[in-house]
Amino acid sequence: MAQAKRRYYLVKFRKASGLSQIETAKLLSLDRSYYVSIETARRQTTIEVWLSIQKLFKIDDADMWKVITKVRSEDSLNGKKN
Repeated sequence: MAQAKRRYYLVKFRKASGLSQIETAKLLSLDRSYYVSIETARRQTTIEVWLSIQKLFKIDDADMWKVITKVRSEDSLNGKKN
């Protein structure tokens, strides 16, 4: 469930910004494959990367908090760690 929510939110924000995965990764100073693995929920990331994503996509604090807490709390319930 957490993976589906993460993918949904990241794809929604990225597409609303009109960016490709490659462009997004470049703007975040991340390797494309690393960004894709975050977006597709194959990889966890740090709060610093989440904050960079928030800034890039101009996500307000309430929406970002919802994304991070839902993803992280569900990952914790499933025994996943950063």
